[in-house]
Amino acid sequence: MHPPDRYRRRTFVVLSFPERWEHEIVYLEGLTGNRFLEETGEVHSYSWLFNRLMMSDSLRGAASMKLIESHLNNYRIG
Repeated sequence: MHPPDRYRRRTFVVLSFPERWEHEIVYLEGLTGNRFLEETGEVHSYSWLFNRLMMSDSLRGAASMKLIESHLNNYRIG
């Protein structure tokens, strides 16, 4: 089960705790409010999305530096 596209545009954080008895939760920031998700299926979906973003959808070293430098140059130009 993967989150619908409407959730992919939200800011979220997967919160993990060091104690074994504490489950992960998700903190969502929304336009009209914030909330925590604790249901296993929902948390799993956001964990999956986070891992996908970190592993496959993110830029690698050189491409990332090129993008940052481009934005920095545009910022300096105004």
